[in-house]
Amino acid sequence: MSKTGFVARLAWPIRVLALFGFGIVLVVSISPRMLSHLATSAVVNAPITTIRSPLEGVIETYALKPGSPVTSGEQVVRFREAHTDETFIAELESRLGKAVSTEEAVSARIAVVETVREELIDRHATYMALQLNVLTLQVEELDAEIVRAQVRLQTLKNDEQRKTALLDRGALPKLEVVSATSMVAEQEALIDELIATRAVRQLKLKAIGDGVIIGPEGMDTPYTQQRLDEIALRLAALYDDLADQAAERRAVERLLIEERAIFQKENAITLTSPVSGIVWRSSGQIGRPVLPGDDVVEILNCDARFLEAYLPETTFGSLEVGDVAEIRLTGDERHFKAPVTSILGHGARFDHPNLAAQDNSPKKGMMRVIVALGSEHLAFEGTNFCHVGRTALVSFPRDLSAIDQVLMSLRKASSALSSFWTTASDAPGNTPSQRS
Repeated sequence: MSKTGFVARLAWPIRVLALFGFGIVLVVSISPRMLSHLATSAVVNAPITTIRSPLEGVIETYALKPGSPVTSGEQVVRFREAHTDETFIAELESRLGKAVSTEEAVSARIAVVETVREELIDRHATYMALQLNVLTLQVEELDAEIVRAQVRLQTLKNDEQRKTALLDRGALPKLEVVSATSMVAEQEALIDELIATRAVRQLKLKAIGDGVIIGPEGMDTPYTQQRLDEIALRLAALYDDLADQAAERRAVERLLIEERAIFQKENAITLTSPVSGIVWRSSGQIGRPVLPGDDVVEILNCDARFLEAYLPETTFGSLEVGDVAEIRLTGDERHFKAPVTSILGHGARFDHPNLAAQDNSPKKGMMRVIVALGSEHLAFEGTNFCHVGRTALVSFPRDLSAIDQVLMSLRKASSALSSFWTTASDAPGNTPSQRS
């Protein structure tokens, strides 16, 4: 076959290739967005931190429920080690109970004695008031008797003087004068006795004012006062006993507090949350026995949320770490942007049992793209578990330099083919029918 015939046979395939290249150029010109971005669906994900029991024991304190917020360093659960010896603590608690009971008993006895003391004070006051009234009446009666005796004494003295004058005149025997003088002396003696009796009564009145009763044998205290003195001594002894019991109780309480602190330190352990987040799942319950390694609580680390998307691995070179993705959550009209933090090819191993959202769909030929999410993108909310598990539409920018090179090569190839076709069709020996 001649060269001219060969060229004629290639005319139509060459024209088809030229039209195809033109079509690619046309698509690029009218759909730049479709080729400049890679779009796919993604899932909001976050790691889960599992807190496990470090020992065999019993949960003592726990109050977290799924959805509860937890801050880093916050106490999550406290365990008490199993098979611990609490004998000494039980002995101290028994001693404390006895000390408290003894102290209460002494206080009760003090209350009884104080009641008796008050009753005796009331009785003593009543007795003293009665004695005061009696002595006051007696003094008043003595004053009246002394006045009457002094009037009679004056009458007797007048009679004595009259009889003495009669005796001087010889009109009356001497015996009558002696009798009158004797009666005056007796009356004076009576007045002196009444005055002395009144002085004693007045002294008793003053003594009663001072709280003392004057008896026939001199200064003495009444029976009630003696009883009050005895009660005062008894109360002093009881208050001393109460102080001793209170000191014993405080000592046992202090020792018990110290022993409990040592017991808690040596036989209990408190676990705190290493991250801030939301309680994802909980099996903690006060009184629940646990073994080493048992799961107690799972905490969703909302501070480490990310978007997990999958793209064909053929687009591996189109994305780079740091590229900004455009994101719109499903069911939400808001748009926001976030950076790409990692890109993993299909061959990379990534076992993630500790992630909250699990995607078990086949990933053959797909690469894994991770986009970071912060609190400025999605709120830290416990009621919806920080949006974990929600789907989103993610659009990634792609590098157009390779596409531009392909298009440029297609343009050059199309131009070369057109030139070749023109040269071949104008060659000598090509008839119009052959060109057609």
